[in-house]
Amino acid sequence: MFCLERMKLHIAFQPLFQKNSYDSYFRPKSLLTQTSTSPNLLTTLAHSKAIKQGSVLDIYTANVILSGYTKCKEFNFAHKLFDEIPQRDIVTWNTMVTGYVNVADYGTALEFVRIMKRDGFCFDQYTFGSVLKGIAYLGVVDLGKQVHSVIVKTGSIEASKRVFDKVGGIRDLVTWNSMLAAYLLRDHGALALKLFIEMQRLGIEGDLYTYTSVLSSSIESIHRDQGKSLHCLVIKRGFDQATPVCNSLVSMYLKVNNTCMVDALKQFNSMELKDSVSWNSILTGFSQKGMSEDALKFFAWMRSMPFGIDHYAFSAVLRSCADLATFQLGQQVHVLVLKSGFESNDFVASSLIFMYSKCGIIEDARKSFEETPKVDAITWNSILFGYAQHGKGRTALDLFSKMQETEVKPDHITLVAVLTACSHIGLVQCGSNFLKSMETDYGIPPRMEHYACAVDLFGRAGRLDEAKELVESMPFEPDAMVLKTLLGACRIKGDIELASKVARQLLVLEPKEHCTYVLLSNMYGRLGRWDEGANVKKLMRERGVKKVPGWSWVEVKNEVHAFNAEDRLHPQCEEIYQILGVLMDEINWLCHFANVDLYISYFDYEDGDSIADAKVYAKYKDPKLPIAFRIKDLLNRMTLAEKIGQMTQIERKNATVDVMKNFFIGSVLSGGGSAPKTNASAADWVNMVNEIQKGSLSTHLGIPMIYGIDAVHGHNNVYIATIFPHNVGLGATRDPDLVKRLVLLLLLKLEPQASHILLLHVCRDPRCGRCYESYSEDPTIVQQMTELVPGLQGDIPANSIKGVPYVGGK
Repeated sequence: MFCLERMKLHIAFQPLFQKNSYDSYFRPKSLLTQTSTSPNLLTTLAHSKAIKQGSVLDIYTANVILSGYTKCKEFNFAHKLFDEIPQRDIVTWNTMVTGYVNVADYGTALEFVRIMKRDGFCFDQYTFGSVLKGIAYLGVVDLGKQVHSVIVKTGSIEASKRVFDKVGGIRDLVTWNSMLAAYLLRDHGALALKLFIEMQRLGIEGDLYTYTSVLSSSIESIHRDQGKSLHCLVIKRGFDQATPVCNSLVSMYLKVNNTCMVDALKQFNSMELKDSVSWNSILTGFSQKGMSEDALKFFAWMRSMPFGIDHYAFSAVLRSCADLATFQLGQQVHVLVLKSGFESNDFVASSLIFMYSKCGIIEDARKSFEETPKVDAITWNSILFGYAQHGKGRTALDLFSKMQETEVKPDHITLVAVLTACSHIGLVQCGSNFLKSMETDYGIPPRMEHYACAVDLFGRAGRLDEAKELVESMPFEPDAMVLKTLLGACRIKGDIELASKVARQLLVLEPKEHCTYVLLSNMYGRLGRWDEGANVKKLMRERGVKKVPGWSWVEVKNEVHAFNAEDRLHPQCEEIYQILGVLMDEINWLCHFANVDLYISYFDYEDGDSIADAKVYAKYKDPKLPIAFRIKDLLNRMTLAEKIGQMTQIERKNATVDVMKNFFIGSVLSGGGSAPKTNASAADWVNMVNEIQKGSLSTHLGIPMIYGIDAVHGHNNVYIATIFPHNVGLGATRDPDLVKRLVLLLLLKLEPQASHILLLHVCRDPRCGRCYESYSEDPTIVQQMTELVPGLQGDIPANSIKGVPYVGGK
């Protein structure tokens, strides 16, 4: 029986000592199950055969044999093998540590841990598990705290919490602070706040580090009232003048909400000792909240302080220069950056690229990018966004391809930039495919901002249905950013029904955001749905929402000139508006030739204002503009009902003021000899038409109606109004010269919208319709009547240009 076992062992071990053995990585682990021989004998035989043949064990096999020795408590052999392994790995060390812990030799196990750390090995969960078991047995509290601190810095949040829970009764303030630090490092603010509350419940007094950690950890999840409560607790504990705690309080107030800048400044001003972190926090707060002018003033103040300006301050102030588009100030800050030696810092370089891009100098942005060590995605993201927002999406996509050839991995912001580039140059299919393949190709699942870019992509292309389907198929509920993007797409497409639905959702999320009300009201106004537009403004007033005026600014000789709509505070406002008028004329012409619509705001008109009388709404009435532009402008303002009404002609008897106004009627006809009264005078006719016209002009577009009547050329439709007979009567005169003189008289003196006298056709039989509108059924007579053409043209000058139309010699 023993010989049989020896034979099995020989067969099992043979592959271990053959070069390039294909199964050396899985054979050792299975040896213990392949024979009934004791593990001790099996391990010894395996090691002996390796020594005898002079073979060098691979690390995997060596670890298996080492594990066998420790499990058999053969630590002399284990030590000998451990010393002979040339390239130990984490498994080798963990095997020795676990072996000694299993035999309760905790002192030796911890010594191995000390040597392991000295030699630069990082602990894993198996190391921590074994070490903590030994610490708990020995009661070495200080060492336990140190190990927990290492776990916090290197392990997962779950591992940190497991270790924290195992410590149990030996927890002290250091342990609690370590756990708070773990939550802080991994942005679990709510959990940190919960742990801090548990500390208070147990009566554990926090120290300086406790409050610094909890204030920093709770920044994103805290409410203003909670922040005030924490501040009170800080004062009660006597830490209100400790600089680290004060800095955390400033940061907390800055990030609670947009109204707490005053609280942050108050805390900053109350500090007895401020460091660079304190100043940078306020500067960054100004920059992030759009208070860019305050940021620039604060930066100037910082420069007078004894400490130096660091890369955080430069990054923040460059962002403020970008927001204000102050190119000259941005250049001056760039010079300071160069003097300070921060030009290669990723954050500063990214802000430089952003600043030059926002100021419209994409070439300088690219230069800053090329001069920067591109070691991570930050600088790549800035230049990608710069090109995308400048409409150079192709260049952005080419740069993204180059980025993929480097060792820099794209992050979720990079992919937002790529989708933005696709959106700005209309690469709908490319952007759509990119969104679908993000997780597969880059391991980054689409976030809310990626979906917002994709909605914008479809919206710009006019593919509103696809944008709507994308929002509905998102794996999470859309936030305000996505809904605003979809609402903007509705405006471009003119889909007021979907816009109303999206706006309702948006107003639930952001009931105080004025932009939603304004955009929806403008859409209703553009379509002439004034009552619904008025309801939107009424809702806005009821909720106490104020429209924030938009501001523009321009930098001239290092001075920023800011202004808003209809601003007349500038001393040169008259010249400014004159130049603005010239620019608007040029824009109108460009819009006409480029087939582009101008978007006009209807929001600022009060309820009941006469829209037709407002200058901003009368573009289509301006005779200085091209006819094509005026027609396009008018049609864009008309609802479907108005267009139908304008194509409708009704009988004079039915044309009341209310009918003309309510149904937007385009023209009226006196049919069958209809007249205001028997033997009506010219004044009667004028009064009747003017009354009907009031209805047409009272509509919001004020389009005058057309009145159709045949009185000017026969039939005696209107009392004493006949001038000459119908065409058939003129043809009977066989007098082309008469017709030649009559046509000019008719068109120049009476200026009708149309006249049958210009019809040159041959009526062969009654099926042609109104045969009386033909001069004759004889083609020769009709041909003679073509004299009306030179009669209409008049005497054309001898030097006239061929092809230019003339009427009456002009």
